[in-house]
Amino acid sequence: MNVLIAGASGLIGTALSNYLQSQGHSVYPLLRAKPIPKAQKSEQTGTGTGKAQCYWQPEQGIIELAPDITFDVVIVLNGVGIADKRWTVARKQQIIDSRVTPSKLMAKTLAKLAKPPKLFIGGSAIGYYGDTGNDWADETSPAKDEFMSDICQQWEAASQVLDNTDIRRVNIRTGVVLSTKGGALPQMMLPIKLGVGGKVGTGQQFISWISVIDVCRAISFIIDNDAISGPVNLTAPKPVTNLSFTKTLGKLLHRPTMFPLPAVIARLVFGELANDLLLASNRIRPSKLTSAGFNFDHPDLTSALSEILLHKH
Repeated sequence: MNVLIAGASGLIGTALSNYLQSQGHSVYPLLRAKPIPKAQKSEQTGTGTGKAQCYWQPEQGIIELAPDITFDVVIVLNGVGIADKRWTVARKQQIIDSRVTPSKLMAKTLAKLAKPPKLFIGGSAIGYYGDTGNDWADETSPAKDEFMSDICQQWEAASQVLDNTDIRRVNIRTGVVLSTKGGALPQMMLPIKLGVGGKVGTGQQFISWISVIDVCRAISFIIDNDAISGPVNLTAPKPVTNLSFTKTLGKLLHRPTMFPLPAVIARLVFGELANDLLLASNRIRPSKLTSAGFNFDHPDLTSALSEILLHKH
């Protein structure tokens, strides 16, 4: 299949591009910088790729797809980092705009194509469900009146125009993606490696995680299964508490985890995002995936972290 990926240079996008190519798919990244035409590039550098290139600037409403390629699948994973900076009013708007604007432009573009893709996969997150406490949530659970939930609702709604077409639409609600190459795991590992790690707050809040390997496998599974549509939770079936996660990571790194981070200090250091990302509980079931027959390579945290740390995934 021909697969177009926006956000192909991010953590998930990079891993997914490599995985889909290993499965025999042709992957085309949607570039932010306008590419040099192949003939001109060959003259200038002697290195034409021979592969059609696509370009967009969603903030300006510009998108140029290769006219000679019919894409079977389009995946949009754009968005600035949720936890990279404190949540000022301006930063919160940037978090929303960097997700909604690209998704809306792509959806409108695909809806007008004479030969549209069979499948659109858009990003989202388990933040849709807000703080679930000790309760379980799945794809049928409602959203909450919280900032993370608001982001996800707007993010998913941005591609709703596709529901009036024959394009299958899926929004992947990802949990905490575990990889040594980016995301939350390196930040969680650092204090533990330094010997000053420990639980955050009470440590009883649930973390719904998933290995980056299973993210790629799950998306490939969605591509191959026409019956799957709508929101799909990308989380492992066994979420753990923050305390359990911290202890497991410390054990695998052979480091102590005796220095807790009190909630009041977390809020002081990280501001508002501490409530939504560090102290909130997310106990999520991947009901659509499991009911469709998907088998996780890493259903439990120990096996996931062991392989990720060993092979530097």
